[in-house]
Amino acid sequence: MFISLAAFGLIVTLLLTFVVAYVSYYGRLARPSNPAAAKKIGDELKKIKGTTVMMVGAHPDDADWYTGGTLSTLHKNGNKVIVVVATSGEKGGNGDGLAKIREKEQLAAGKILGYDEVVFLRYKDRGLEVNNDFVKRLQNLMNKHNPTVILTFDTEKEGYIYRHSDHRAAGEATLKALKGYPHIDDIYFFHSAKATVIFDISALNDLKTKALDAHKSQRNSRFRRIFRYLPARFFRRPSNDRGAQTYKNIGVEAAELFRKESFK
Repeated sequence: MFISLAAFGLIVTLLLTFVVAYVSYYGRLARPSNPAAAKKIGDELKKIKGTTVMMVGAHPDDADWYTGGTLSTLHKNGNKVIVVVATSGEKGGNGDGLAKIREKEQLAAGKILGYDEVVFLRYKDRGLEVNNDFVKRLQNLMNKHNPTVILTFDTEKEGYIYRHSDHRAAGEATLKALKGYPHIDDIYFFHSAKATVIFDISALNDLKTKALDAHKSQRNSRFRRIFRYLPARFFRRPSNDRGAQTYKNIGVEAAELFRKESFK
């Protein structure tokens, strides 16, 4: 039995209303309890110079989505930015040759944001495993590039929205790799349910959007675009949420959030 166009529209409207409410609620839970202090930590991160920063993600676009403004800022401040992509996202859509397409898109986005190097490990998408090979390759990359700052997915206090097994695997493998790498100062966990860092990207949000637009293969479906991009707007643009005043009071219109652990 076919439903009317009006009924379909009502269902879609109700569904989107639920998504907005869900994202708004859990987005507020993930926010730092002391925004001013969290911004101060983010401002301290902006001051680092002359070191190497390594981001470990699971798919093409993870770096740009969760950390693009941060990485671009750190690159502009004289740091070397290395982005490690565990899988090539070959199951993130339809069509042959998607892995190569997504790798090219990631390279294009990285060029926009200023990544110094993007490393593709080419593990299986939607089947990323925390095994010895993965951990060892990460350790080799750490020993090669000597990063003092690492950015990766939070597995201990994982974000409430858009949970993905590949994301957890990337974060877990990174932590295991760090056990054999003693030169780390700080880890910044993104997609965290307990953020302690507000990194102001207000001046770079348009550049970040341009980088995300480079991932054209991920924008084919209208509904995919709605559900993929709606949640992040609440994190990238706090002014879209009812809790916006907390961020406006500290002069932040767009931010990337992290949970920091220090090893100094």
